[in-house]
Amino acid sequence: MAADLRFGHDSGLQPLLSYLRIKGYEELISMADAPAKGWYSFEQMPMASNLQLIFYRNKKGDVLVKLLRNEQETTIPALKPWKGPYYRWKDLRAYFVSLP
Repeated sequence: MAADLRFGHDSGLQPLLSYLRIKGYEELISMADAPAKGWYSFEQMPMASNLQLIFYRNKKGDVLVKLLRNEQETTIPALKPWKGPYYRWKDLRAYFVSLP
């Protein structure tokens, strides 16, 4: 068992969430349109924000991953989960690698 933890600021996490197209961050919204669409950065990206990828191994030996944003389960709308909030690591990795 191992953990590799990285720490940064909310200003670095917000572009990462958008790049990965995490739920709630997959749509491009201009600064001018943000208030009308209900997007307020202080609510969406508090200063103590985080993204966690929790890795599990099921009984079959598959590596599964659950994503948490600010300790809440989240998804990637562009990628179908394996079951519930879990993605197969091979599928999630392929998705990450395919991003431009």
